[in-house]
Amino acid sequence: MRNISSVLGKLAKTMSVSLMLLFAVTMSHAQDVKEGQTLFKSKCTTCHSVTKKVVGPALAGMTERHDEEWLVKWIKNSQALVAAGDPTAVQLFEENNKLVMTAFTDLSDDQIKNIIAYVKDEEAKAAEAPAGGVAEAGAAKTDDANTFMIVGLIAIVVLAVVII
Repeated sequence: MRNISSVLGKLAKTMSVSLMLLFAVTMSHAQDVKEGQTLFKSKCTTCHSVTKKVVGPALAGMTERHDEEWLVKWIKNSQALVAAGDPTAVQLFEENNKLVMTAFTDLSDDQIKNIIAYVKDEEAKAAEAPAGGVAEAGAAKTDDANTFMIVGLIAIVVLAVVII
């Protein structure tokens, strides 16, 4: 009987650690997108939208057209790439009437990657939502994520009480 109790205790500990790690990973991803949203709204919305051309091009699909390393360099200082003769940068610059994109040298690579994550998240929401229902679909997805996190937290607490 003591042997079974020991095995169940180890299993419960393993499960609780796994659930906490899952919860932490979920929260860190949500934070990246949230920080990306804040940065996008403060730095990018003057010239860009995810789904439509404003002053600059629509950003949906940018991760399919360019790799993340190139995007980080472009967002940090697009004119440095143009001046270096990067053919993609030169083409993008010319396609947009040679309008100079603001250099964001104050942003870290991680902050730029958070902006990219936000754009990808918004792109996915736009693809899932029927025409005219973008806001409603985004709200439903957020509610589902919050419910999942609450249920996971409750499960961790219940499991901890059982172990104790």
